[in-house]
Order: sequence, then C-alpha cells, then structure tokens
Amino acid sequence: MIATSNEGISTFKEIIKLKDQYEKNILGIGRQAPLAHKLLLFLFSKPVVKVKDVEKQLKIAYNTRDSLLNKFCKLGILKRNNWSIQKSSFYVLAVFGPVQKII
Repeated sequence: MIATSNEGISTFKEIIKLKDQYEKNILGIGRQAPLAHKLLLFLFSKPVVKVKDVEKQLKIAYNTRDSLLNKFCKLGILKRNNWSIQKSSFYVLAVFGPVQKII
C-alpha cells in the first residue's frame, strides 16, 4: 500500500512538472497566451479533444482555434491524430504519444 501511495505521489509530481513546463512554453505565444493557458487547463482535464470541443470551451472562432492548436503542436504540447469521426479532427496531449482510436 505504501509503494502504491509513493507511485501516486511520484506521478502527481511529474504531472505538475509537465504542466509547469508547458506553461513556460506558452508564455512565448504572445497575445494568445491567456487563451493558451485556458486551453492548457482544459487539456489537463480532457487530454483527447475534438477541435469543436476547443472552440466551444474557449468560446473562440474557428480561425483562432486553428491558430492556437497549430501553435500547441509546434511547441510539442499537442499532437494531431490522423483519424477523425464525423469530420472532426482530434488532438491529444503529446505526452501520451500515439493514441489508438478510442471512440
């Protein structure tokens, strides 16, 4: 039981470290940094997202959404998956690597 608790603590510390690293990376985005921070928080609660989910959650237009998603991909925070369902693209936090179709 103690080993499991220690593993949980270690995992939590790694997640916090990763979040801090991502937050430092998005500071360089410029005027979109506040939106980027909101997207980052959203991704830590839902690491696999449809593009429409991002647009709806952040209440932004599709062109702003696409710009932000592209910047996250260039920073290595997100990866775009090759599969789509009902003409909707999916993005996954890069830390998870390749993700099989889950829906």
